[in-house]
Amino acid sequence: MKRSILLIMLLLTMQAYGQSPERERVYLQTDKQLYLAGELLWMKLYTTDADGRLTPLSKVGYVELVAGSTPEVQVMLHIANGAGTGCIELPHSLPTGYYRLIAYTRYMRNEGKEVFFEKTIGLINPTRRSEQASPDTAFAPVTSDSGSPASVAPTSVASARITSDQTRYTRRSRGELRIEGLPSESMSLAVSMAGIDPPSFVLPASVVAWKEQSARQEAPVFTGAYEAEYEGAIVEGQLIDVATNQPAGSAEIGAMLSFPGDAVHLYGGQADKDGRVLFFTASSPTGRNEAVTVAFNYGNGLYRIDLLSPFASPEYRPMPPLRPDSAWRSYIETRMMGLRMQEAYIADSLSRIAASPWHFRHTPTRVYRFDDYTRFDRMDVTFTEFIPQARIIQTPTGRTFNTMIEGQAGYTTGSPLLLLDNIPVTDHEQMASYNPSLIKSLTVYLGRYKWGGLIFDGVLSFETFSHNYPGVSFGASTQLFDYNAPLPFRYFYAPVYEESREKSRLPDFRHTLLWEPSIESHGQPAITLPFYTSDLPGEYLITLEGIGSEGSIARSTCRITVE
Repeated sequence: MKRSILLIMLLLTMQAYGQSPERERVYLQTDKQLYLAGELLWMKLYTTDADGRLTPLSKVGYVELVAGSTPEVQVMLHIANGAGTGCIELPHSLPTGYYRLIAYTRYMRNEGKEVFFEKTIGLINPTRRSEQASPDTAFAPVTSDSGSPASVAPTSVASARITSDQTRYTRRSRGELRIEGLPSESMSLAVSMAGIDPPSFVLPASVVAWKEQSARQEAPVFTGAYEAEYEGAIVEGQLIDVATNQPAGSAEIGAMLSFPGDAVHLYGGQADKDGRVLFFTASSPTGRNEAVTVAFNYGNGLYRIDLLSPFASPEYRPMPPLRPDSAWRSYIETRMMGLRMQEAYIADSLSRIAASPWHFRHTPTRVYRFDDYTRFDRMDVTFTEFIPQARIIQTPTGRTFNTMIEGQAGYTTGSPLLLLDNIPVTDHEQMASYNPSLIKSLTVYLGRYKWGGLIFDGVLSFETFSHNYPGVSFGASTQLFDYNAPLPFRYFYAPVYEESREKSRLPDFRHTLLWEPSIESHGQPAITLPFYTSDLPGEYLITLEGIGSEGSIARSTCRITVE
């Protein structure tokens, strides 16, 4: 709520002094333009202001892979210092066709969908017969939604160029790329090296075309309805009256959001007069998760919080058919063989991701691992025997928990927060009667803790062996959802071949040899990058793109041949 008030005050101040609110734009770079169903689509998202300068305003970006008006894949990306990276696993079920990649930030929704970034990619599914295909049909290429490269480049294009130390390489050999001519300003750069698509397939999207299009675009009316995600993802929910199953306005409740698991991710929220609940997650878990909302009902009535989709609904746009030419057969069969080889032999290497950050940074008072003690079949006896920092007491309304006053011998009169596998449990009796044999450990936090408008005297965090909260039946005020958090960092697989390159028996049919999205120039005029070729012969396109802190853009390409 404080963040919402600050944003509103900022907008009002700008209006009072005749200033326009800050505008945000995005550019999405991919490792190539034509994919097979089942391949990985690597991408980098840049966030800039209206003049094309990198901006750190938003910390989350949204990308949707859309066919017509149907999102096939929706992902969120972490953004730091104006750039974020990610990877989409293209489902094997996708049919052959053109797809729109739509990218934006939450803050950009204040201006409408016309400012969203779009580009078109092609996808071929050799295992699924396409209704679009017909024998020996001429192939009709499609140009990107970002437009084709202009004949006259913008004046802000840097003189950066990328070259390779050779033009021809043998298989599994080492090469080196050199980026030169970089400007003195710091630039965020990405380099891809992928097999060249068939000559008739042309999608000339580039950062140059995007820059020119952005310069020509008029700024729409700014609504101010969407807060900027300048700390992390904002999870939005709607307060629902359980009795009527209809949206509710203001009510006397407390709101919490959690992500079950072995790491504590817990956030407080508050409902406004319209029942809109915002949870500000400065450090949320990554990837696909289960999310839980809990409404602590203090007044009359019973309420729940339903999560709303953070994605914008795409507008329908018919796409022309993609009809692969019969001359592509050998090319597609080779790529398909390489994809199957990777899935069979190096699937683990392709799916390496970084661990989610730990959000709950408070220091625990004590951790009890139940197997270190004599186990009892009742929770109240367990607490009495070896957990002195907390107790279970009988009250006129049932049993409840208390924790010790930090630094003193007595117990608090307020209620602690109970967590079971990181899910807030509002009914203390459930945990008082819970089967202790299912509990792996209990972490005790003494002191006073605040989440949103909620205050708790201590936290008791129970962890089960299975981390799936067995044996608990949550009430109507607790809701469970599937939630796709920002993607975790995924490592790009690129084996290193030195003197012993022939000793490896693993087949290597990588079509994308290099994807390096996190290059920062820091004002250096030149940068070198090593790479290694695969077992897949043919021509490869090397593409360099980047955006600078002062608005310069870089784009350069070159080609190599692997024999």
